[in-house]
This record gives sequence, structure tokens and C-alpha cells, in this order.
Amino acid sequence: MIRANQRVKLKDIADEVGISKERVYHIVTTLLSYRKVSARWVLRQFTVEMRAQSPQLLERYSEGGKAFLQRILTGGEFWVHQYDPECKSHWHKTCPSPRKFKVVASTRKVLFTVFYNMEGVVHMGFLEQGQTENSERYFSFSTLRALKLDSDVFGVIRTQSCNMTMRTRTPVAKLRTP
Repeated sequence: MIRANQRVKLKDIADEVGISKERVYHIVTTLLSYRKVSARWVLRQFTVEMRAQSPQLLERYSEGGKAFLQRILTGGEFWVHQYDPECKSHWHKTCPSPRKFKVVASTRKVLFTVFYNMEGVVHMGFLEQGQTENSERYFSFSTLRALKLDSDVFGVIRTQSCNMTMRTRTPVAKLRTP
């Protein structure tokens, strides 16, 4: 069942087989040597098929070399929350204490997306207000913007939201609007 669908739940396996979830967990993790990684059941060690396939992948890498690795583009995203810290040193002992209002954390948050390859950051951007996260947005990021690097300087990152300087694994790169 796990080989057919790596996202299968223990409850579904237990219901189909007719044993407890705890027993299924023991069988899957201990006897079959699977563990859950990012909502998928993954083997701890290579199977025979994987061992047979790995030399082919290594040969592809040795033929392509650095060009093979440069074609790999990956990305990530996370939420950035706006937060205004509270400072308590606004008054002196001789002055009357100021009236304090209840500070509520801001609900403003922005989705930040970054794409990078083996050289460093290729593209980063913020999700604009009112825009939704969908496949069209990812496609436009990865194909239209993420691969458009300046030919003279590597590390120039295009963003629509701000001008700033950032540190990457490569030398410091300047962000600028297109």
C-alpha cells in the first residue's frame, strides 16, 4: 500500500487490514524501515531498484558536470509578519507614568517567495495584497522572472516590492525593481 501511495495514512492502512493504528505504526517503522518525511513514507535505506538506478544518475552527473547542477532551480516560501516591539522606557521616575494601551500584534502578514540555484538566490518577491497563491503565479515566477539574470553580474535579483541589499552565499547582491 505504501509503495502504491506514499501519502497513505496509518488510519487508512489500519482500517483496510483490520488491525490497530499502533500495530500498523510498529510494522511500518520497525519491520519495513519506513519513516514519515514531509507527509510521505520514505525508506531509510535504498531498495535494490534504487541501488541499480544510482549509477545511472551518477553517470549523468559526471557527463554533465557543473551544467547538470546549474539546471536545478528550487524555491521556498514563508510568511513575514509585521510586528512593532513595545518599549517600556518612555518615562522617568519623577514623571507620572504614561497611560499604557493594550498592544495587539499586527495581523498584517505577507507571503515571501525565494528561488535559488547552486550559485545563490535567483529571484525573490512578495505576494501583493489581494493576489492569491496559485499555479499561474508559481509558473510566472519560475519561468519568466527567476531565470532572467543580468549577463554582466551574477546575483542581481529582481523584485517588485523594494530596493535593498541582502547577503547571500555569493557576494552581497543588490535588489532593484525591474
